[in-house]
Amino acid sequence: MALARKVDTISALNPSKETWNIVSKVERLWVSSSLYGSKLPFSMDMVLLDSNGDKIHATVSKTLIYRFQPLLTEDRVYRISFFGVGKCGRDFRTTRHPYKINFQIHTSVRVLTNTQINPTPYSFMPISEIIFNDPDTSFLIDVIGILTGASAEQEFEKDGVRQKKITLELEQDGVRMECAFFGKYVAEILGHLSSGNMTNAVVVVHYAKIKPFKGKGSIQNVYGATKILFNPQLDEANKTRESFFERNDPASQVLSQLQDSGRISVEEDLLRQTDGKTIQQIKDLAQKSYCVVLGTVKYISDGMDWYYPACKCSKKVFPADGMYFCEACNRHVVSPLYKFRIQLRVMDSNDSATFVVFDQEASALLNKSCAELVDASNKAGLDASNVPAEILELIDRTFLFKIEVSNSSNSIYEPSYRVKKICSDTDIISQFVTNFPPSEDLNADFAVAVEVPSTEPPSGKVVDLGSDSQNLTPYAGSSSESGQKMKTLSDVAVNVVGSPASGGSVESSTSGKMKLKVKLENMKEDRNEKLKTLHAEVVAAVVGPSLSTDNGIDVADSSAEASPPTKRPSPPDVDVKCRSAGNKKILKAVKKEKI
Repeated sequence: MALARKVDTISALNPSKETWNIVSKVERLWVSSSLYGSKLPFSMDMVLLDSNGDKIHATVSKTLIYRFQPLLTEDRVYRISFFGVGKCGRDFRTTRHPYKINFQIHTSVRVLTNTQINPTPYSFMPISEIIFNDPDTSFLIDVIGILTGASAEQEFEKDGVRQKKITLELEQDGVRMECAFFGKYVAEILGHLSSGNMTNAVVVVHYAKIKPFKGKGSIQNVYGATKILFNPQLDEANKTRESFFERNDPASQVLSQLQDSGRISVEEDLLRQTDGKTIQQIKDLAQKSYCVVLGTVKYISDGMDWYYPACKCSKKVFPADGMYFCEACNRHVVSPLYKFRIQLRVMDSNDSATFVVFDQEASALLNKSCAELVDASNKAGLDASNVPAEILELIDRTFLFKIEVSNSSNSIYEPSYRVKKICSDTDIISQFVTNFPPSEDLNADFAVAVEVPSTEPPSGKVVDLGSDSQNLTPYAGSSSESGQKMKTLSDVAVNVVGSPASGGSVESSTSGKMKLKVKLENMKEDRNEKLKTLHAEVVAAVVGPSLSTDNGIDVADSSAEASPPTKRPSPPDVDVKCRSAGNKKILKAVKKEKI
């Protein structure tokens, strides 16, 4: 009978041999992506914990991941033998052990189902030490605190790649510290924040790096290694909560909205940093971009759910096996989160489109989480698929929308646009309408235009349109540039915002509106008569002498010899005759009127 091999402790490991034999739990496991664009990951990394509470970092090279990844699972205990031990000189080390384990082709890994290893993996560093002292930044740390603030999701560009960021504020023993998270951690945190009331929540950040910011201590995530826990079942969490309640009234604590000092203001973003477009213009864009659109919500899309069940990764989950299944995480979800997905039909002065508002923007706009509205519908005995009154109240309201445009030239369907930011501030909307931008196209789209089919330039005079004539701006352009008179943009701001942009009063006259309507009808009739006349002249020029007249206008030369009626030529013949005569204006008129 073979004798059982001696089990070595993690603290005893050193490079002196390769016949080590340890029993440890995989306390943390992740795959590190390549930094050089390779399709293969850089390595598979883990932190091993033994029964004495000692930890050591272990690495599997990219060429051996295929061998060991199916054998290793987080939070399981293994007997691991025949591995290499080398110096741990990397930055942001996960443990204080001077060495690390290197898995080799002949390394043995055997799962132990009847062995438990329960020492705590956490070694919390006080927030006060991070803020006021100068701790060693080469080691990853653990932090625990009460969640007192959170920022909105932010986007920035680094090395040509757009990244996401969110900031949390934690408090411990009266000291507060900011924690920045990037990439996939943003969706995870937003999932927790939207799951319900997070007031006085205890947050644990496991394996974070210390990152001084503007002379103050703060922490950031390390991709893959960092783990975030909300309200964990830990003794340290209970002690942190009790200590917080001793110093504060829990009923008075509200999660504050953090303002990132490096983030541009809403006004700066919407008025100066992002291009303004009309809905018609965004439909013509072929490349991905961000635009600001002024529009009014006219309809909440019917037959489309206003929310969806989601995993903590924020991806939609689907019913499966009596539960839900997340394809992104490849796992079942027992209790999904609820997130907004509101489809608004938005209209501006000349077109309409579907704007989709997701959870973060909708929660900020409604001042309620999706979970709260779903719970309210369920408690009232209502069908949760029916759109709540809080969302229906958005109809007929005007907003500035910052949207993401990613039109596909191959799509046969009308595209929808994701809303990145919504602004209902009347001052910002007024500034957008009155001052932004100097583009003639945008001015024409946002102004209230009155069409005047006249070939005479208005000579800079205000057109008399009843009692509203004082609200029209003088026009000094030529007839070839425009045939329109329009209200000033400040007056449009009055219509959109609901108050005069200049601070004065706005008066309307019923008689003036009636006169305007009658005048527009007369203009329309005059235009139709001129088109008929133009039609007759074009036919006469193309067909040639004829014995007949059209609309009382003689199209034949009285001195010319009479000829039989000629069959009207086909459109190509018309083009040839018009070109031969050199009459390009007539050709354009033929095409325009489809003669």
